[in-house]
Amino acid sequence: MTIDWVVLTAFVAFMASVVAIYISGPVRDIDTKNGAAMLTVADQVDTMEITVSFSD
Repeated sequence: MTIDWVVLTAFVAFMASVVAIYISGPVRDIDTKNGAAMLTVADQVDTMEITVSFSD
């Protein structure tokens, strides 16, 4: 019974590693694209003038 749990746990850990390796590339690409988009938004916001008026 103990050997079954050891084998099952090893298999689950192996599959988790495979999934992590498989998705790490696309996640890194998405992170790079999001970072570039955030820099673009920050550059645009820096050039904007924001005014607020609380009177009619």
